[in-house]
Amino acid sequence: MPLQGDLGRLSIAEDVQFKQCQLFGGAMAILLPVSFIDVSTMREIPDTQECWADAGTSDQSFIIEILGLDDTVADEDSPKFYWDDLVSLNEAAQNPEDTAVQSVCAVTADFEETFKSVPPTDAKVAEPSCWLLQGKQLVSKFKEHDRNTVKIYMAVMRLPSVDSDIVIHLNLPLSLAPASSSAAVAET
Repeated sequence: MPLQGDLGRLSIAEDVQFKQCQLFGGAMAILLPVSFIDVSTMREIPDTQECWADAGTSDQSFIIEILGLDDTVADEDSPKFYWDDLVSLNEAAQNPEDTAVQSVCAVTADFEETFKSVPPTDAKVAEPSCWLLQGKQLVSKFKEHDRNTVKIYMAVMRLPSVDSDIVIHLNLPLSLAPASSSAAVAET
């Protein structure tokens, strides 16, 4: 799938092994590293969200949400819309430099093929679209005082025919504050 824009050097180490993980009661499946665990086994997660975290030392996490389509938000504005929501939820908006969006781009592809499983509709709705955002935030885990620098890769798939947005975040810690609970895990 060609991309418009540069998303950086997101890569997978050659020695990483993957497992298939069922999402939303088996409605979807995804391949994740074997070290990732289902966070819902440890705490309550909303029914519209799946959250997986690395049980190893990386403190990485993968989150997928199925949300209602907000048709007041233009497709090209949707990544920033969800980014701003994440900034608010993470309480990361203390300084603009702490929440830098590094790139936003549209995924271009033959959407007929890409979204062939989306139910057809006779309604006059917009075509599906997909957007990618890359940024970083200074985030405190569990409302701790110290904040970690986290690189966030976000994908927004807009599916107007089913009134849904699918928002995916991959969170990769870049630096951990020494007093953060994440730093203690990374040392083990």
